[in-house]
Amino acid sequence: MPKSHLFNKASSAGTLLLRRSSLLWMVAALVLASCASCAGVPSSDGEQPGKQIAAQLERLESVLKAAPASEQTAYELLRLQRSRRALNAGYLYASLYDLQPVMVEVAVRQYTESKRELDKAGFDAFDKEWQSVGPQLSQADAKLTEAGVDALPAAVSALVQSAQEQSRSLYQAARLYGRETTPPYGLHYIGQAKGFLDFAVWSAGLPFTRSASGQQMRAPEKEIAELEKELLQSYQRPDATKQQGQFNEVSAQLNFAGDLNRKGKPLAALQTYLEASMMLGLMDVPNVDVNKLRKQGQEFKARFNKERQDQSIGQMYWEIAENNLAVPASDKSSERAARRAAVILERVLPRFFQYAESGASAPVAATAPANAKVKVTLVRWPYT
Repeated sequence: MPKSHLFNKASSAGTLLLRRSSLLWMVAALVLASCASCAGVPSSDGEQPGKQIAAQLERLESVLKAAPASEQTAYELLRLQRSRRALNAGYLYASLYDLQPVMVEVAVRQYTESKRELDKAGFDAFDKEWQSVGPQLSQADAKLTEAGVDALPAAVSALVQSAQEQSRSLYQAARLYGRETTPPYGLHYIGQAKGFLDFAVWSAGLPFTRSASGQQMRAPEKEIAELEKELLQSYQRPDATKQQGQFNEVSAQLNFAGDLNRKGKPLAALQTYLEASMMLGLMDVPNVDVNKLRKQGQEFKARFNKERQDQSIGQMYWEIAENNLAVPASDKSSERAARRAAVILERVLPRFFQYAESGASAPVAATAPANAKVKVTLVRWPYT
């Protein structure tokens, strides 16, 4: 389970205090932002993966359209629209990135709806359900070992590994949440654990071309440490507490990147580090010049085309930027989309290339023991 930094504004260490005011108890180490996606410079093997992604989009859309109307449902449908736009442009990685959170959300809804009888049944009944789900998840988790995840394009491998780790953490957190709050909270986290693992197994099975030797990438330990310093410096601003929740999310994302790094999963650690970089950048976006961004996008595309090594993690963020720049100016989300593109092109991708050009294929971090236990920390927060 990703360990979390627990700081407050007055702390001499400058750490961030993770809060969630809507819950009496919280999992301080839980991944607070899930992000994931696939082929900005379209690959030759994209047709078959694209067909399967399109079918998944159709399935998710049909489920959501059959659900009662709500703001959350409308939001998830917009995410699917963004994923489909990326797919139509040939951006498979970006399409996967936006598809993942919707797949998790649908899994949560379907699972919790099927377990309504446990909402008020008490902890013992919930615990029995939690224990019954464990072997199911373990069996699905084992499939990833057989799937040859390391041989997938780096972007897909990163998303799969990250989702797998989040599933493990969420499953462990579910029992503690169910015990310390009420069963519905625990059931929600079980649903998330199932959703992340479903995404990981499905994505790992997509028919992308696989490399014979797998991906050997350097652990981004130095980059994570540098971004942590930048985060703490940013938190020293007088008005920082106005963005407390956002600081918390970036902090948790960086902690998760560090845990992935220590577990010998540098691809997932790199993608999570870049995601944290984007999240931090979105807290303070400069003025956006769309024409300038389009030019920058083409320059980055040319850089990817010149590289021989697998740079699909960077390509994924390039695709996300291009997909956001494609939002029509008449769309009410166009300004937000342009801001996201600006952060990726001006902050995230420069960081990616700095990593890639500084010996990205160096030895990876040591892998954690196979029987390593997940540690979950619950912190009681008095403000509700």
